[in-house]
Amino acid sequence: MRRAGWLVVLGLMAAGIGCPGETFAQGAGGCGDGSPLADFKMDAGSKVATALHPARVVPVSGPSLLSRSPALRLTLRPTAAASDASFLVKVLMTNRCGAQERRQAQTLGVVSFFPLRLGRPQEFVLPAPQQGFPALSPQHVELMVKLIPAQPDGRLEETSVEVVDARFAE
Repeated sequence: MRRAGWLVVLGLMAAGIGCPGETFAQGAGGCGDGSPLADFKMDAGSKVATALHPARVVPVSGPSLLSRSPALRLTLRPTAAASDASFLVKVLMTNRCGAQERRQAQTLGVVSFFPLRLGRPQEFVLPAPQQGFPALSPQHVELMVKLIPAQPDGRLEETSVEVVDARFAE
């Protein structure tokens, strides 16, 4: 890299461009500022969204920095629903680094199954927000998938959706 290029990169790092406390290096163990990743135990149950509990997953693949990704590719499979259930699926992203009060969820999009086919996975592509994804590695974010009724009086007690795959496009 030319000398001017290094100065730009060093200047951006010194200015703190990107998310607070993040560096441009990818690390699997902790955050760029030395703080540990938020505690998160992923098990089979965390990948299933129900009316009471959102699914929570951490993507394990994608570009080294999310800011280089044009979209999130999300594969969901409806596993249970009443015959008259109409619901939407809200997808949110949270930074797992830094202080708890700075970890605000950002809505990436809302999707729906039409027609609803239980047991059949469907892929959704959610484009990056207008300002782009933050300069984080995929392992530093948590995705949440929440079920919300399509009608104000909708009931979702019997509804569940499994997150089959979540990856940021390269």
